[in-house]
Amino acid sequence: MSTMHVLAEQGPMMIQAADGVLDLASEKLDALMVLLRAGAVAVAVIFIIYRAIATKGAMAAILIAVACGAIFIYGVWNVTDLQDRVGTEINSAPDGSSLTVDVDQPAVILGHAA
Repeated sequence: MSTMHVLAEQGPMMIQAADGVLDLASEKLDALMVLLRAGAVAVAVIFIIYRAIATKGAMAAILIAVACGAIFIYGVWNVTDLQDRVGTEINSAPDGSSLTVDVDQPAVILGHAA
C-alpha cells in the first residue's frame, strides 16, 4: 500500500498544538509588555531628571519635560487603543473616488462673477 492509501484509511487527522506552548508564549509576552512599560516609565523619569539638571532647575523646562514624559508614557501604555482610534479615523474618511454632481444646479466658481 502506498502512503496515500494508509492516510485515507485513517480518516481526517487533526493537528493540534502542544498543550502549554501557547500558554507559555502568552505569559512570556505579558511579562515582556510589563517590562517594556516599566522601561518606558524609567526612561521618562530619567529624561525629566536630565532636563532638570541640564537647565539648572528652570521650572519651565522641568514642566515641559514632565508634560513630554507624560505624553510618552500615555502613548506607550495605550498604543493599541491609539492605533485603533487612528485606524477608525482613517477608515471613516471619504475615499474621494466618487463625486456626486447635481446637474440641475448651476455651477458656482468662487472668485469669478457669473
